[in-house]
Amino acid sequence: MLSIQNLQIGYKNSLDYPPINTHLQANEFVALIGRNGSGKTTLLRTLTGLLEAKTGTIKIDDTPLQELRSKQLAQYISIVTTEKVNISYLSVKDLVALGRQPYLNFWGQLSPEDHKAIDDTFDLMDIHYLKEKYINQCSDGERQLVMLARALAQNTAIILLDEITAHLDFVNRVKLFKILKQLSKTKLILIATHDIELALKAADSIILMQAPNIHIASPKTLIEQGHIDNAFSAPYIRYNTQQERFDVDF
Repeated sequence: MLSIQNLQIGYKNSLDYPPINTHLQANEFVALIGRNGSGKTTLLRTLTGLLEAKTGTIKIDDTPLQELRSKQLAQYISIVTTEKVNISYLSVKDLVALGRQPYLNFWGQLSPEDHKAIDDTFDLMDIHYLKEKYINQCSDGERQLVMLARALAQNTAIILLDEITAHLDFVNRVKLFKILKQLSKTKLILIATHDIELALKAADSIILMQAPNIHIASPKTLIEQGHIDNAFSAPYIRYNTQQERFDVDF
């Protein structure tokens, strides 16, 4: 599905990590975690071709990323970034419909299949109550849900998400992780997140970015090897391996 070979990421003065080598499969839920500034967004942007890699190759189903035309790439990968969308008088329904753009015909018309994909997305996300609202009338949390809905309507095999839960309340964060877990039965889900406890419970594998190393393994392995506690520990924070949660002293 997504093959990463000898990949080095970053800007001119960014952190230097060793080359990344991994193969991410369909039906896999992968969480990308690390402290602020560790390079999570940089990795996601590199995997979509928005940022050029320093070295190495990225392949989707054995095809190098740079050989895919924009429309082809949009049929393989959908991405939700942290950028705030604020377009006056664009309805939520119309914004979600933009996810079908890679499949539109010459006249740019939505087909019955497109309409079904949009309706199915509203059903899955359970956000029919937002359909007729304008996007600039939505709260930050609602916008996050709508942007995820647009990505799901795109119906790609690979979904990349950058801090999608940042503005969501606890109930909606758990709900979103459950939706992503369900989707990962047939898709590759890669989510950069600071919801560490939810990620450790839901993800099949973890990419932990902690300079100067990147650790890629199952949550269980990273916990047992002490990498989680080491990456996020502080004098007042420690990871409780027995309870599978962080203990905080105030």
